[in-house]
Formats: sequence, C-alpha cells, structure tokens
Amino acid sequence: MQSEQRNDDILWAAFGEAGSEVQRRAVVAAFALIVVADGEVSPVELAAFRTRVGTSAVFAGVPAELLWHDFDDLVKRLLENQPGALSGAEDRLRLANDADSRLIVIAAARAAVVADGTDADREEVLMGHIARLIGSEPATT
Repeated sequence: MQSEQRNDDILWAAFGEAGSEVQRRAVVAAFALIVVADGEVSPVELAAFRTRVGTSAVFAGVPAELLWHDFDDLVKRLLENQPGALSGAEDRLRLANDADSRLIVIAAARAAVVADGTDADREEVLMGHIARLIGSEPATT
C-alpha cells in the first residue's frame, strides 16, 4: 500500500495549479464513488479527501469550502441513493476525457481506494468503471 501512495504523490506532483472546473467536479465524483462503495464513509476516508485532494496543488486556487461542500453533498446523495446522484457523478466523469483529466481522476480514485484499506475488491471494480467513463481502459494484472 505504501508503494501505491508514493505513486499517487508523484502523479499529483506532475500537475501544477491548473485544475479546471471539469477536473474538480470529476475528482470529487471519483473519490465519492469509491468511498461510498461499502455503504458508509469512514473518518479516515473523509480525512483522505481533505488531505489528498484539498491540499493538492491541482486545486490550490479552489476555496477549500467549495471542495468540502461539493464532496460532502455528493457523498450524502449517493449514500441516500437519491435520484440522479449516481448518473450525475457518472456525467461528471464522462466530461473529464482529456489526457490530463484522466490522470488526475485516476490519481484521486486510487487515493480513495487506498484510504482505508477495506473492500478493495468492490473499489477495484469501481476503478474499472471510472476508467471506462473517462475514456481510459483499466490496467490489467
């Protein structure tokens, strides 16, 4: 797991402060989809979002409150299975289909997968789904 974390740090570091609105919304969606995979969100997962996404240079120009609110709202709607929550998250991901956006979204989703170390199988299936939505093929092992 430490190796995966280090790889994500390198990937995040590859991007400057040029995160777009589309990228921000897609990163929030990817992280939210992964952390709700087991039906609940742990404090460790919430902290991971705040530290991995909230402190990244990619979104340095975005007010932290906007990131937190968007993430918390989407997580709540997904957990409550509100109409349009899942399709809305998927729509956000479909828009992030350029090369930089794909890398940023995958880095965020991977950070969410390793955040708590549980339900890895379900989260890996979601990683594949996210990859397809953004126009990338999931890595095979």
